[in-house]
Amino acid sequence: MKKFGLYGKLLIFVFSMSIVTFVLIYLVFYISFKDYTDFVMKKADLLLMDKYKTELKSTTEAAVTLYSAINSLDKLTSKEKLDLARKLIRPMRFGKDGYYFVYERGTGINRIHGAKPSLEGKVLWDLQDPDKTQYIIRELDRTAREKKIYHKYLWSKPGKEGLFPKLGTAMMVPGTDMWIGTGAYINDINLEKNKLFQSIEKITGKTKYKFIISFLFVGILAITIISIMAKNLVDPLKNMIASSREIAHGNYDIQIIAKTRDEIGQLAITFNEMAHRLKDYTENLENKVSERTNELQRTLEKLNETNSILENLSEKLSRYLSPQIRESIFTGKQDVKIESRRKKLTVFFSDIKNFTSTTERLETEDLTNLLNDYLEEMSQIALKYGATIDKFIGDAIMAFFGDPETMGDREDALACVSMAIEMRSRIRELQRKWLDLGISEPFHVRMGINTGYCTVGNFGSNERMDYTIIGSQVNLASRLESTAEPDQIQISHECYALIKDRIYCEKKGKIKVKGISYEVDTYRVIDFIEKIDRSEFKIEENLEGFSIKADLGLITPSYKKKILRTLRDTFNKIKEIDK
Repeated sequence: MKKFGLYGKLLIFVFSMSIVTFVLIYLVFYISFKDYTDFVMKKADLLLMDKYKTELKSTTEAAVTLYSAINSLDKLTSKEKLDLARKLIRPMRFGKDGYYFVYERGTGINRIHGAKPSLEGKVLWDLQDPDKTQYIIRELDRTAREKKIYHKYLWSKPGKEGLFPKLGTAMMVPGTDMWIGTGAYINDINLEKNKLFQSIEKITGKTKYKFIISFLFVGILAITIISIMAKNLVDPLKNMIASSREIAHGNYDIQIIAKTRDEIGQLAITFNEMAHRLKDYTENLENKVSERTNELQRTLEKLNETNSILENLSEKLSRYLSPQIRESIFTGKQDVKIESRRKKLTVFFSDIKNFTSTTERLETEDLTNLLNDYLEEMSQIALKYGATIDKFIGDAIMAFFGDPETMGDREDALACVSMAIEMRSRIRELQRKWLDLGISEPFHVRMGINTGYCTVGNFGSNERMDYTIIGSQVNLASRLESTAEPDQIQISHECYALIKDRIYCEKKGKIKVKGISYEVDTYRVIDFIEKIDRSEFKIEENLEGFSIKADLGLITPSYKKKILRTLRDTFNKIKEIDK
């Protein structure tokens, strides 16, 4: 220093102070901006996460409210409630990729799945995330039970590789054992944070570059100028940090006055714009949630009004339609229009023998009670076996199997004959009951069953139609019933061929019926094979030079005389051998 003159010392002092000042200002700038960046990133993370949580909670509560409203409809069956809930909840979406699913508490059985309806009815209790580190449904169930509301986990995303963070929730539907769950991919939060961080880094990089260039040009200026510059650099950053703390406390009405148009001024303007956008976003989010809630409320009101109409309609129709027909109409499987189709059905007819003469001996009130008692008992048995009750024709019952749902020709026929056997057994019990009530001649019922192709559908006009069956096979079933013996079941050969492995029948022979050009083989239903000692109906003997085999249940009256004549001739010939 002694070698330098005052000018040199001043130059060295100014240069040294400039470097020191630059270093100090740069450190202050770096530390302040880093604190600011960290604060903004944390606040952005909290705000974005609050957005997802608020929307996730509110929309899930709306779905719970919707399901609870459906469950409160007493007039609908459990299945109808579930079908209605599936129609309304499946299309509901949370954001772009979110959907809703409903599962039973404790079992994990999925009832509604907005993304994959094929999962409905399956147990998802053991569903794990792709890394096999946790059971998703169990964790959601535990989170809901502990009232923590939210649960984070990793999950794959449609159309993209890798795993993405997801925020899930599950809420219990009041009055049920059902939980409604949904989830939202929250990787968008990281994308937004990365964009914000890159913007801040870009501004910081430009500021650093320009700061160094400016220092090269102004480094020769006096300490006073450097101090003023330092002050102009530090003060806005301090204002930003103070303003950031205000934002942290929810005060978004912050305005930093940009005194300069340099990078610090631009940063202040950017900060002001960011605070303004955060305020608008928060206010708009609340408005958006409020609008969505109001919209859902209006939808629920309309839904309740519609459900009320449907309940009244369902209650009225249930008294005129068979349950299978009513269900097929409500579920959309069948249109209410004039149409018909050919199907193989098993048709059942029954009526009370000498009903007209019986009515003459009974008072109207007693007859009404007796007939209603009989029809109620028979209807319950018919519904038990899945019969479609076509109509009541006075004392007669007409029903069929195979439409609108079928179990297959063989099973439909077996169900129909099984129903008739139980009806016959119940009628015998009712006869004893009616005798005890003082009715001297209780009802005796005849039944006829036939299997064949019929025309089934809606017949009539657009204003008034009837769902029924027509055709020659229906007429044949009616003729079989009219020629049956009292308290007996008479079936056709077509029906017998389908049920003979399970039910024992006696062959009655051929009959000629009106409207049928050919003679019809008929059989009388005895009982289920496992309930019958078949040795009583079969004869089989094999000796040297002699054998006989007979099935007594298949011998008809028309062949009885011929068989007896054959046996008598055979007996006489054997006697001559002994002589």
